[in-house]
Amino acid sequence: MVDFFKSIGIVGFWFFLIKGLLWIVLFVALYFGLIDKQKFKNIKAKLNFFGRLRQWVKRGDRKK
Repeated sequence: MVDFFKSIGIVGFWFFLIKGLLWIVLFVALYFGLIDKQKFKNIKAKLNFFGRLRQWVKRGDRKK
């Protein structure tokens, strides 16, 4: 595990730390009703890179 953190460096560490904290804040806001479920789903869809990539591949928009 230490080798992993050494390989990503300090920038990678801060990236994953901030990303994790933002997800926690998002779930807490959903739990306390500060945002509704539909808005949460929209935010999650925008942040889900692999889901968008999967849709892009299914549509066949790739250049050959």
